[in-house]
Amino acid sequence: MSGEASFAQLVGLAATVGLAVLVGFWAASWAMASPFVLSCCVGVIMGIIPGTIIFEFLPALNLTSGTALVTLGVMAAGFLVAGGFHFLVRVGLPGRHSFQEGQLSSFLLAVVTDDVVEGFTLAFSSVLSVRVLLFAATAFIFKNVLEGFTQATVLQWEGRSLRRTWSAGVAATTAVVLAAAASWWVATAGGLGDDGRRAMFAAATGALLYVSVFELARNLEWNRAQRLAALVGFVAAGALAAIVG
Repeated sequence: MSGEASFAQLVGLAATVGLAVLVGFWAASWAMASPFVLSCCVGVIMGIIPGTIIFEFLPALNLTSGTALVTLGVMAAGFLVAGGFHFLVRVGLPGRHSFQEGQLSSFLLAVVTDDVVEGFTLAFSSVLSVRVLLFAATAFIFKNVLEGFTQATVLQWEGRSLRRTWSAGVAATTAVVLAAAASWWVATAGGLGDDGRRAMFAAATGALLYVSVFELARNLEWNRAQRLAALVGFVAAGALAAIVG
């Protein structure tokens, strides 16, 4: 599975990744999760992405002593661009006159931007190898189910109707597919060589680190359940990389 993935494979997996958010919403509509369960879910999310980056994405970049510094610099650039874009959009969100409306807008922003970055990552991983694409899609599907479940449950606790959050899931599915399709075109028809594709994948990985780890980590309580669950998610990603490798 070392060859490049086809466009149909990419779009199918991207759609599945986006729909995973809706699966999480659906699960939250009938499950009465406790704060402890949600803490564990958030912890696992925190562990999956760093584990995926360390055990799968970085090895896929084939870092050497001559390329490691440049690659890490590109990742840092992707991290900073994602953070700057997220800040600018959040500042200009509508409905900031109301705390509740602003909170819902922030929720929609988090879901959609997260999936846009996942779309970028899927596309640029697909031109490296099918194996990396499948690994990334598996990690994102599991993460998005837990993320959708967690976010929808919290909104339920706040007395919100889940019907108001389904639009976020639909937007997320659309966003990840469109982002993946556009990025795939850039990677394959945009004249990028192997070095350019790897650079774009590194930048997408840096952006993923921001939207899926940094933004979440700074808002966590970091209680014992979250720390243990994060360790479980991290080890699970490493174990999966060892098995499929």
